[in-house]
Amino acid sequence: MSEKNVLTLLQELGQSHLTKNWESCEEEEKKQVINQIKELEETISGGLKGYISRSKILLDNFKIGKYQFSDFKVEKTFPVKSISTFSEEFNEIENIGISHMFETCIVISTRESGDSFGYQNPNVRLITDTSSKLSFLAYLCAFIRIW
Repeated sequence: MSEKNVLTLLQELGQSHLTKNWESCEEEEKKQVINQIKELEETISGGLKGYISRSKILLDNFKIGKYQFSDFKVEKTFPVKSISTFSEEFNEIENIGISHMFETCIVISTRESGDSFGYQNPNVRLITDTSSKLSFLAYLCAFIRIW
């Protein structure tokens, strides 16, 4: 996807504000944006157009008090604790999780919707691995793709 194609796509989707200062950006920054848009186009169902369309529906519903997961009830919560990945306890817990993977709903909530489930200030951008700088959200998405 060329620079011109990215700029045209963003303009067509009403997202030209993302490239407001495009001319003053370094070439490396432009390349990163182009690569990110290309990846989103290839990996998101319906590309950016589909994503934006779905987002607008969710936001419109939110404005009128209609929540996609309003009937969702948390059946179990588990305390967070540190377990060595090389321990027997880790293997036992991982096997339980794997056996229930296809019956599981993973909900990633932003701060506002997270509050309605009783979670305070979840931050999915936190770094999970300091060597790769991988965020929790990126890690979770990569994990889900495996399954």
